[in-house]
Amino acid sequence: METENKTKILDVSEPKESFFTKLSLKLADIFGSFPSLVIHIILIFLWLHYKLDIGTLTLILSIEAIFLSLFILTASNIELSRDRRKTSKGLKVDQKTLKRLTELLEIVQSIDERIGGKEEIANIEEGTPEENER
Repeated sequence: METENKTKILDVSEPKESFFTKLSLKLADIFGSFPSLVIHIILIFLWLHYKLDIGTLTLILSIEAIFLSLFILTASNIELSRDRRKTSKGLKVDQKTLKRLTELLEIVQSIDERIGGKEEIANIEEGTPEENER
């Protein structure tokens, strides 16, 4: 049972992604690349070279910019959400680790008190120079 809990806490797998999510991530990867930049520059120069209608080019690029900004913002939000989930999982693991370490410290203190090393524990808690000499 405890092993299952540890596995669940350490599991940072992603929930099932929708089609739109996958599409947004893929398009952000494709259009955010250097080859995409080169292709756009070439197409714009060809459009201007053949003296095609500038109004149509402006319309096409504006519509493309609107859609690309939506896909890129969606991809950014997805990545932010993933990071938050990972951070949350890490925080839960850190809290459980802190709890375990506190329990272990209490056990060590009780054992040390039984065998008579009360001064050393007090020095460790106070952060005295003796700790640095070890």
